[in-house]
Amino acid sequence: MLHKRLSLGALVLLTAQLAACLAMDMMYSSTPWYDSSEEDEGSFEQKAVNHIENSMEAMNAKLDGYRDLVRDLARQTMLLHFAMEERVRSDGDSGVKIIRGGNKGPENYYENGAVGNSFNTIHDHSNYDRTVGMGEVVVVLNGVEFRTRHNDYKLKMPSTTSTEFHATEDIPFPDVPPAVTNLDSVDEQIVEMREWFKAFATQNTTHRDYREFFKPIMCYMEGAWTLDKELSEPFESDRHQIDASSWFELQDLVRYASYTGTKSRLENFAYLPTTIMSVNETTGKQFTFISKYVAMDDLAYQVPRKRSKEDTRFTRAARFRIYEEAKEKMCTKKRLKFTKYSKIDRLFYKIPGKDNIPATNLSQASFGEDMFSLESKGNTKLKSGYYHRWFRFAKAGAMGLKSVSRGYNDANMWVAQTTQKRVAPIGLKHCTKKRVMVNGRWKRRKVCEMMYERFSYAIPLEIIYLTPLLSWNPYNIETGKVCTHTTND
Repeated sequence: MLHKRLSLGALVLLTAQLAACLAMDMMYSSTPWYDSSEEDEGSFEQKAVNHIENSMEAMNAKLDGYRDLVRDLARQTMLLHFAMEERVRSDGDSGVKIIRGGNKGPENYYENGAVGNSFNTIHDHSNYDRTVGMGEVVVVLNGVEFRTRHNDYKLKMPSTTSTEFHATEDIPFPDVPPAVTNLDSVDEQIVEMREWFKAFATQNTTHRDYREFFKPIMCYMEGAWTLDKELSEPFESDRHQIDASSWFELQDLVRYASYTGTKSRLENFAYLPTTIMSVNETTGKQFTFISKYVAMDDLAYQVPRKRSKEDTRFTRAARFRIYEEAKEKMCTKKRLKFTKYSKIDRLFYKIPGKDNIPATNLSQASFGEDMFSLESKGNTKLKSGYYHRWFRFAKAGAMGLKSVSRGYNDANMWVAQTTQKRVAPIGLKHCTKKRVMVNGRWKRRKVCEMMYERFSYAIPLEIIYLTPLLSWNPYNIETGKVCTHTTND
């Protein structure tokens, strides 16, 4: 009998395995795995073991097929999203695409593009500490389109002491001119301060040398694919936070708003897309695009309001380019030639990526070739940890050019490399010919290795001049206290 030859534990295990096998036989085969008439041709246990092994091999084969199917589907999904990004990249540059609609009219220029009552929905929030007013915008960064919540961002800068992800510190405000603070009465200080503002408005350094006390700062928007599974605020605001507890909840809220044409009255939703960056043996990995900190037609502002170009210049609807002074070699018949490395590039090259200022000593190779900076004429290694949109090869390429812009054809995309583990990496299998020792002799062999690199992207937003008014406190009002809220019991 069977129970005389097997221990109780083995019998229980075998019974469970036989039950599983019987269930599989009922599902996949009409032939029974055991025929009592053939009991003399082999032991019962051996036939059971053989059948289990055969069934496991069949199951493994089917699982391998399922793995291949899931992997192929995940890869195709990844490539579909990539194809969508490539289409957006060829449609235009990185930048602010559109703002929320607020006006309608008989012609298209009556509707909001990037300009409504103001450009990029910028507005005043001098009633808040260090807060720059800016509403919702739809943005494209390197082919990725997303929509922000109401921004109202704080005047912060990348940390100069910490490499922590998103570590920032307050931008220092300019001092008050001693010619103002040395006066005894507040009325006298007000009169003198007006003279400094007059000098700044007329750019007259002879009247008052204002340059030390009126400081420009460049505000920019930065984005990256991240590995964060938990939803967190991408940047600080005193007035607005994302009104959701998870990525899935946020996606459902935005989908509902888009399908029904409604909105969050407080504008605390953001559309932040997800993607698959890489596919392993069985499945794909998802990452989420987030934004931090956060041009279109001036007719949308001028025509409905009957304003001239000169009138618009002094409103929040005005937009400007950074002036690039003409050089004699650059001019032909009073027209500027094409420029590559310009003033805005020099400004951006001082801004670090996600590693912040203490740890931006990074360099990158483009498919095995060194990348050099356009900051100088010599072959100086590109500091890829700072934002840049140009680099140079040591040798000319197929078109005879050494200088290359980031992206295929994107005028407004600045890129910075990072080592932050929360930023999703992109991998590349890179192969080169190297000298290796084979049987005691040096030979050149093809050697391959996987490279993983991480990047963030940025676009310029606005230049804000900080004035002495931000530091001026003629009545010595106490500031800096932490607010506390009290209620009546």
